Amino acid sequence: MDRISTVIPVYNAEEYLARCVDSILGQTCPPCEIILVDDGSTDGSPALCDAYAREYPGQVRAVHQLNQGPSSARNAGIEASCGDYISFVDADDYLEPEAYAILLSLLRERDADAAAMEMLVEKPDGSVYRRFEGQQTFCWDTENALIELCSYRHLYVMFGTYLYARRLFEKHQFPPGRECEDQFLQYRVLAECRRLAYTPQGLYHYVQSPQSRSRTQKVSLAPLEATAEQLAFFQERFPQIAWAAETDFVFTHMSIAASYLRSGQKCPPALEERLRSACRGKLKSVLMNGRIPKIKKLQALAFCFCPPVYRRVIAGTEHR
Repeated sequence: MDRISTVIPVYNAEEYLARCVDSILGQTCPPCEIILVDDGSTDGSPALCDAYAREYPGQVRAVHQLNQGPSSARNAGIEASCGDYISFVDADDYLEPEAYAILLSLLRERDADAAAMEMLVEKPDGSVYRRFEGQQTFCWDTENALIELCSYRHLYVMFGTYLYARRLFEKHQFPPGRECEDQFLQYRVLAECRRLAYTPQGLYHYVQSPQSRSRTQKVSLAPLEATAEQLAFFQERFPQIAWAAETDFVFTHMSIAASYLRSGQKCPPALEERLRSACRGKLKSVLMNGRIPKIKKLQALAFCFCPPVYRRVIAGTEHR
């Protein structure tokens, strides 16, 4: 029987942790273990982790460490796990009850190494949306999975929306001390997949809370380093689809400028010109990529050649 290990990094998540853990315990196909990695929390999270471990001995384990960041917490969870498959769920998010059953079924039917699910985004005002409204189930080989990852349609860079075969992490670990850790690692893990299955069912609830690291006012430039490393990786390992990595390179650079606009901050002129120049150099890959929605191609054109239009449009829209 296929066993799932669920790794939940926990840092000051007392308010949301019970909902998260209960959604895992309530799976129609429950995991063999839930590993709660307390990353030096200063609220009631450590005690809550221990309480779950006491209430569900043999199924829930609590691991405590000094604060080292989410990458270290996830790596500790992988090291402590014993399942055939690994799932990562953020402590403020949760799953639909049938998530694991559906993903395991996909893995078996398609003989895949990983399965991805659609994400439901819960905004602070209580409204919910999903980025892609498709109805089709897919199974991609390695190259097409990497193209999809870079094409902003079905796949997300965040690890929570996947169920992975354990072997995919034999060579890889999350980068300690780096921001945007998912963006540094996801493409490397998917490059190890023979096949990746996808269901359009919204099974992962991503909760946008005021405390979410990804939604703070500070604009991180770490994605620029991550996308540069990804492009170099594609050029070396998959040169025939390097255009896909160039597509992601453009939209990652655009996302930095968009983050400044949406947070009401002014992007430093020198940085904005650096971003725009980088995008112009690889814009052709975006325009030739048949998997990129037309609206995103228009955004890229506006960013490169008509900044005032881009600023007006992006400043008044939400990121999705």
